Amino acid sequence: MIYIPMLLLLASCLNASQEQKKVVDVPRETNDQIEMEADLGLMETESDSEDEADCIFDQTTQTDDFLKGISELENYKWNAEEKEATVILETNDTLLISRGGRSHFGVSAEFRLRNDSTDYSDWEAVYERVLWISEVLSSEFAHEEIKNALKASEIEVNNNHTFFTNQYLQDNNYEIYRSIEPDRSIIILSYYIN
Repeated sequence: MIYIPMLLLLASCLNASQEQKKVVDVPRETNDQIEMEADLGLMETESDSEDEADCIFDQTTQTDDFLKGISELENYKWNAEEKEATVILETNDTLLISRGGRSHFGVSAEFRLRNDSTDYSDWEAVYERVLWISEVLSSEFAHEEIKNALKASEIEVNNNHTFFTNQYLQDNNYEIYRSIEPDRSIIILSYYIN
């Protein structure tokens, strides 16, 4: 089974020189969330100790250049160490965009929605969000392939994950994740390559 590609981003040694514990701000209210955190290595862990020489992908090329000039994301704040942009959306919700990696390269867009009143228990609403961000970031995400796969139902839904059966998307480990909690919804579109 394929797990959220963010595991590979987190485990790929973005913070190789740091010796600290990491805790992710995801409430542990459901079994799906606990399982996802364990699968992604988001529970408290010792930091990775890989050397820069172990990296396949060049860290110096992993900048925010891919976000520059995109009017929908113009208010982003870039964290160069984490290779992550934070965007405050019109609803005062947050969009986190990660791009980078060392042994696995990936891109993810994570919506953290507290103020949005959309019913994300309906997968169609989730797909609308995914299509919006994949179009806005079409230089990073395969928007046309995602759009065509969703239209043709080339997907498999497993609890809170959507996996693609489209060969290109499958080969590049694309997936969609959602979490619906009483006080917020989380939607993630991600992919990774080796």
